[in-house]
Amino acid sequence: MATKTRAAKSTIPTLKDLTKQVDRFRKDVEKTVEKVGREAKRYLPAKSRRQIDDLIDSVAKTVDNVRTDVEDRVSDIRGTVDKRVKALRKDTTSRGQKALDTLEKETRKQLDRLLKAIGVPMRSDLDSIKRRVGAIERKLDDLLAGHKKAA
Repeated sequence: MATKTRAAKSTIPTLKDLTKQVDRFRKDVEKTVEKVGREAKRYLPAKSRRQIDDLIDSVAKTVDNVRTDVEDRVSDIRGTVDKRVKALRKDTTSRGQKALDTLEKETRKQLDRLLKAIGVPMRSDLDSIKRRVGAIERKLDDLLAGHKKAA
């Protein structure tokens, strides 16, 4: 019997989840404050209603301040996450390039060994031959110049 594996869920909420939770919390608080205000107005005399309205306004301002604080913190977190992602991308790119360079060097070494094993001349062999031929040409030129002077 085949079993299905489920991906482990992260316990860290996403920024979208946090925003939804803050919005739900704000709406719940606003509804509760409004309901309390309506109920309080029924039982209080007209003079006291002004105090309740002031209290409701104060609570609404506090809710707005809390929302602003949460939004600021979420924004800070988003900035931090963006910086970390950027650093990880840079690090990953750098490591990838280093791995590619290492792979190219190792491939060249292996190819050089293979060509040497089968007897194919390599660039370094040709460069060595060029240097030797150049040295021989200079010696011949010197000998010819010395021979002309003697004659």
